[in-house]
Amino acid sequence: MTGKHLDQDRPESAANDVSDVVRRTWQAVLHVPDVAEEDDFFVTGGHSMLATRLMSRLRKELGPQLPMGLVFTCPVFGDLVSEVRACLANQAGLAGLVASGRTTGPVSMQQEELLRIEFALGPSPANNVVAALMTGVPVREDALRRALQWVLNRHSALRLGFRGDGEQVIMPPITLPEVELTVVSDPGDDMAVRKALRRAHLIPFDLERGNMLRAQLFRRPGGEVLALHMHHLCVDGLSQAVLLDDLSAAYGAFVNGTATPHDLEGPSYLDYAAWQRVEHDALLASSRVHWTQVVTNLAAEREPGRLRPRAVRYVRCIAEVPADVVADLRGWAMTEGATHFVALASAAAAAVAGDRSRQLVGVGTLLDNRSHAAVERMIGPFANSTLLAIEIGAACTPRALVRAVHHQLSESRRWAEAPLTSLLDQPCAELGLDMTDLIDVVVSVDQPYSAAPDSPLPLVPIPDHGAPLMDTAIAAPPSVSFYLIPDGTLRVSAEVADTDPAATRTLATHVAAAVRTFATAPDAPLSPSKALVQ
Repeated sequence: MTGKHLDQDRPESAANDVSDVVRRTWQAVLHVPDVAEEDDFFVTGGHSMLATRLMSRLRKELGPQLPMGLVFTCPVFGDLVSEVRACLANQAGLAGLVASGRTTGPVSMQQEELLRIEFALGPSPANNVVAALMTGVPVREDALRRALQWVLNRHSALRLGFRGDGEQVIMPPITLPEVELTVVSDPGDDMAVRKALRRAHLIPFDLERGNMLRAQLFRRPGGEVLALHMHHLCVDGLSQAVLLDDLSAAYGAFVNGTATPHDLEGPSYLDYAAWQRVEHDALLASSRVHWTQVVTNLAAEREPGRLRPRAVRYVRCIAEVPADVVADLRGWAMTEGATHFVALASAAAAAVAGDRSRQLVGVGTLLDNRSHAAVERMIGPFANSTLLAIEIGAACTPRALVRAVHHQLSESRRWAEAPLTSLLDQPCAELGLDMTDLIDVVVSVDQPYSAAPDSPLPLVPIPDHGAPLMDTAIAAPPSVSFYLIPDGTLRVSAEVADTDPAATRTLATHVAAAVRTFATAPDAPLSPSKALVQ
């Protein structure tokens, strides 16, 4: 992860060899005679077991640093080859990421960004994270407590204490009396659960204590609810899936009297933070050309010094897109080698362009930033933000826009190995801009956690599309979240500051309309004044 170009310092023959190995392995696993650049692994006969087989064979032939989940994030052959090359190119830079046994060390760059907010606000729930889940089975409290203890002790990132001097320390193992689990019997209706959950959510964590996980169990006749409260200093989105997998496995072991999963081997998050600090200057230097160009492009339509209101309430509104429309969009996007995230982000950008009469839209989003097997199943805040400068000309079609966004997102992944604020500080300062001046909308696609079919604790996420649990203390750009519910319907959730309440409903409605336009007319020129706004 030294920020090199994917094929920098790699002979052309070596790059071709990687493509040949992936192609040969793909053919063998799927039993197909040939593979085209745009072929999608899961469209051409692949499924989760075959995906695991593919990655196992690639790791055996090319190296264990390849993440097992790579084909799930890059199912298109051409993209998979590019990401495999990126991982191999990063191998030298990651040689320093090894298990050291250290118990103290510097905070990571991601943690530093979060701590700035913590220190500015004082004790605050601003970075608290909550996951509410249906348990699927009646839960044994004793086994759940022991499973929570086991997860806390298995993942040292959940026991990090922060000293306020840029250093963090792994605190001693958690004992059962220290496990924070509140059991609420017969809590009444859903509103009572939400109120109790909100009360717990608003309690700040003691960052020096080193216990970043607490839980609530609501026992209800209609189905028990488990709420897990965490701090963003110790988890990101992918971390939550790792945590839930491990919690379920440990719970099953304690219920059935079997052995718990083996202890983790390899580096800890503290090792990652220390390695990242060593690589910091190289990460920024290698990415400077890319981010200077992005800032320069977006600055053409921006006013320097535009200020957003601070300490505001955000309003959330929902719009829905029918399942058949979503299927049509995903169908043609796959033929372009694009994920549904790329297609949806393109539609959101087109809607914002229509609303603001712009041809260039700044779209912020998150990248998981786990391109190496050493951190694939590690809990910790690895994710970084990235920024896309999406151009939407008068003759642009949805298909052309999806292709452009797909390419730009792939480029962005190469240069997003440090927090976005660090990457944009210098080019923004040179133009007298703040980073928030460049972001028109933040886009995310929620990937609901899916428990294994034989999970002893089948946890099902409960989507929350009501009002935010708390007001934000620092204003942020408008955001759009996409959530695919089980029947295939797409839920579009928009959040905008209530300084303009009508803007929230307008944004949700216009993005949903754009998704429908993209699905039904992929090759028609975009017309913001008609197709995307009506």
